Amino acid sequence: MKIVILDDHVLFTDGICNILKNSFTDIKVSKYNSISYLQNNITDYSDIDLLISDIELPNENIFDFLTGIKSNKTFKGKILVISMHNKLS
Repeated sequence: MKIVILDDHVLFTDGICNILKNSFTDIKVSKYNSISYLQNNITDYSDIDLLISDIELPNENIFDFLTGIKSNKTFKGKILVISMHNKLS
């Protein structure tokens, strides 16, 4: 199983990565701190089983990126979007 984590918080990505690696066998986890870094390093999304992404990344539009990923015919994985926002009205 191949999992990609997209989040700009190192503590979070390292923590999730460690939890996943300690909980599952035969798993490959890649971590990226920005959309641009991910796009510069991954050109083929077909082998990604799960993309875990923060909902907000500095100076980048996660919604445009996720829309593009979902419209990519080769991407068959799942997307999990996370957030620590607590908006009170």
